[in-house]
Amino acid sequence: MGNFETLKFFEETLENLKKLYRINPVAIAFDMHPGYFSTRWAESQPLEGMRVQHHHAHVASVMAESGLRNEVIGVVLDGSGYGSDGNIWGSEFLVADLEGFKRLGHFNYMTLPGGEMAIKEPWRIALGWLQEVTGRDVFQYIEEIGFLDHYGEKRIKNVLRLAELPEFTPLSSGAGRLFDAMAAITGITDTNTYEAEAATALESCAAEGVAEDYPVDIKFAEPMVVDFSFTLLRILEDMMSGTDSGIISARFHNTIITTIIRMVNKLHSLTGIRDVVISGGVFQNIYISERVSERLTGEGFSVYRNRRMPSNDANISLGQAYILRERLRQ
Repeated sequence: MGNFETLKFFEETLENLKKLYRINPVAIAFDMHPGYFSTRWAESQPLEGMRVQHHHAHVASVMAESGLRNEVIGVVLDGSGYGSDGNIWGSEFLVADLEGFKRLGHFNYMTLPGGEMAIKEPWRIALGWLQEVTGRDVFQYIEEIGFLDHYGEKRIKNVLRLAELPEFTPLSSGAGRLFDAMAAITGITDTNTYEAEAATALESCAAEGVAEDYPVDIKFAEPMVVDFSFTLLRILEDMMSGTDSGIISARFHNTIITTIIRMVNKLHSLTGIRDVVISGGVFQNIYISERVSERLTGEGFSVYRNRRMPSNDANISLGQAYILRERLRQ
């Protein structure tokens, strides 16, 4: 809905659907992001309106498919979604029902030097992460992993300077951005010409039969924050010792899986909830989604995930509608 033509087509399609199904909407749900054309359009309609947070909608989409109405632990990993605090979210550990949610944990924020450009060129995210973790030694590591030869000192210094300017470098807790950075650091790919290209490439090269993972620091505050700094340092050690990128990718995937299990167990200990919902684009990664489901089920949790809908943003409108319907009923 980014231009006039698509907006008009959307409105024509909506009118056709209303006639075809003989419906007359009385309320409308929409994303919290104030910059979305869809949000602006929704707010202009003469209907009762309700904002729904992006990751709450992901959880609700699974609840709609499974007929759930009770409180659940929601694990939503994706690229980005507008957070209720105005930041970019994307690695959310929630306790949620159809009335609302509470954010009890997330991955540490990463810098996106250049904003949208960093998503298209993940090596920029990798540079920001390397600088944050390695500090003054950043150029030593940049040279060791081949970034200096590949991108040149001038471009690297420009990006590192950009990373220190908040007005040009938003923060994101998106799990997808972590996968992007990993794909760039390991040399698997440094661009996203389409959505999740780098993450898909990282998954496809993961070696089979690898059981090890990397260390992770979880700060058990409120909200809990998962810090992957130690993960990066161990990955750099592996790279410099000549470890195959397929093994590194598998260990990284295992690290994400172990982190999810640890976080869910902690949330269970705090809340007593055993119903776990997983959603978001990262769970299109079969390596992760299947292993997370198996391990949580093996530990006594009831795991729910998208079955009829994709786990990516295609399920957002279903979740919004389910939440809105419940609100209207009340």
